[in-house]
Amino acid sequence: MSEILRPCPFCGTLPQANAWIFRGISETRYFCPNQECPLSVRTVTLEEWNTRPIEDALRLRIAELEAEVTELKPYRDGYDAYEDFPEEGENVIANLGSWLFLAQRRGDKWYDSLGQQAEIRGGVERWWKLPEVTE
Repeated sequence: MSEILRPCPFCGTLPQANAWIFRGISETRYFCPNQECPLSVRTVTLEEWNTRPIEDALRLRIAELEAEVTELKPYRDGYDAYEDFPEEGENVIANLGSWLFLAQRRGDKWYDSLGQQAEIRGGVERWWKLPEVTE
């Protein structure tokens, strides 16, 4: 069988096939072998068995939301300052211990973006992009 059978939408059991031939016409229908399941008394075609519009819509929505979470995680968690670097000269929020700075990375050093623009010593641990301002 080349088609993939989805598990029963009610109990999760894999379906069984019931194949028959009548006057040269053959057909295979599927049912749930679990006697406690409502689909155990109903046989359907493979297309009907695998049709799950609500489940498919929910899976699509879950995929969209997971992509959105992946996109937004850096705003929550920030970036590891030892592995990921902001654009040269880009203002970001930098974390050094319990201190937060508006900072820039130039070359291999971090600089305070306010006041004297002095080098930040001690090693920035994490950094976050500033939110984009829309008018």
